Amino acid sequence: MKERIIKMFILAIVISMAILAAWQLKEQNHVITETITDETIQYCTSIDISAKDIYHHISILASDSLEGRNAGTEGEAKAARYIREKFMKLGLKCFPGGYDQPFSFEGRPEFRNCSLTFGDFKGVFGVDFRSGIVTDSLKASGEVVFLGYGYRDDYKNVDVKGRWVLVLEGERLSSIVPKATQNVFKRYEYAKANGAAGVLSISIDNQSKGQYVPQGYRMFGYKSIPLFSISQNAADCLLKHIGMTTLEVLDKMKGGNHWHVSIPVTVAGAICMKRDFVYSRNVFAYLEGNDSILKKEYIVVGAHYDHVGTRVIRTASGDSLLIYNGADDNASGVAGLLELAEKQVSENRLKRSVIFAAFGAEEQGLKGSFYFCDHMPIDYKKIALMVNMDMIGRMDSMNRVYVNTVVPNTALDAVVEKLSANHPGINLVLAPTKKRNTDYAPFYDRNVPIASFTTGIHDQYHTPGDTLGTINYIGEKLILELVDNLMVAKADTIPSRNQKH
Repeated sequence: MKERIIKMFILAIVISMAILAAWQLKEQNHVITETITDETIQYCTSIDISAKDIYHHISILASDSLEGRNAGTEGEAKAARYIREKFMKLGLKCFPGGYDQPFSFEGRPEFRNCSLTFGDFKGVFGVDFRSGIVTDSLKASGEVVFLGYGYRDDYKNVDVKGRWVLVLEGERLSSIVPKATQNVFKRYEYAKANGAAGVLSISIDNQSKGQYVPQGYRMFGYKSIPLFSISQNAADCLLKHIGMTTLEVLDKMKGGNHWHVSIPVTVAGAICMKRDFVYSRNVFAYLEGNDSILKKEYIVVGAHYDHVGTRVIRTASGDSLLIYNGADDNASGVAGLLELAEKQVSENRLKRSVIFAAFGAEEQGLKGSFYFCDHMPIDYKKIALMVNMDMIGRMDSMNRVYVNTVVPNTALDAVVEKLSANHPGINLVLAPTKKRNTDYAPFYDRNVPIASFTTGIHDQYHTPGDTLGTINYIGEKLILELVDNLMVAKADTIPSRNQKH
């Protein structure tokens, strides 16, 4: 028995050492890959900015249970509750009306009851055909003419008025279809200019068993006539009216032939769009400054907490749900917001007051930040600085951090440059620019001084690959220490907007 106890004790020591070594290795590699557990959720963050605390916040906000935090969804609401609870736990004050600032807006159009029929064929949306996003509902009816790729020269001596133009997709399918040299949108314009009723673009994928497979893009901006991307099965059903198949037609096109054929069947297609109202909210709170005069001025620290939600991809093997977790975009920014709030509360050293704002519905067109600026709880002229954090979790091997100061401000620029020298672990890239499509835009419109931080766009941007394991937690910690120092400098030394610099 004694020998067994000794063995168990030794085993426990070995396991503990292995866990410690694994954690240290993760720290060295700038990647933390723990999974969410009840213990993780109850985790108590420290008053200092730390990589482990940043990981904790992102692990919650970018978890599958929040389903991509799309504006107006329960996932976004869960994220808002998490942020609100953190603000309350820190003892941050709320303005009259509470921590939440609800708002609504007309959402993006969604497909409702789209149809594609001919003869005895009734297409299934997402399986047999798909439409691009349009602002209004469209419909058309008419016979069909196959026109190869539908280039300008293909229309010579061919009357397509009032008829559907059937073309090969080409682009992105070069291993199966000879690669088109013009995208489908350009060829759509040719069809419209020649009076076509609509466009049917054949999407061929030899792994799809003939069903429609999305090619990773959405068709924006067209109007007047409908454009459908159709599956090989749907195309075969259409071409059987001339005794051919899609592959036989494809064989006809080899060698760059200009070949066309009329298909004597009437196709009816309809794109039905509907907009619903989306209900979202901003969550914000403030920390009062400790100077009797300067506390009446504010620094706004902002980050959006929503992302783009989920997508259902239909394939021959069945439906697949993709979650766009948005770990960098922008759980990283919100994690930074919470870490900065906790540090500033614990130190209570700022002369000016600070508003910590988590904006909703940024991905829907900056709806939250614009609403905040249109319904500010303070006079915007009292804002000394707006700090924006959008995607700050992917510092690269060059340690680059991009800072947009936007509104010319010699005092602010001087402080940022001085801070850069005090943070040798960061390669600060100053990039004064005009307004960009992020949450500082409405502040820019009001001429508020801005310092916007980001580590830049990457290949996982707005894809399911933007996950917890891709974040550089130690790099984000360095960025937040820089932002913290900027807040202190601005709160204590930089003159008011209304004073001369």
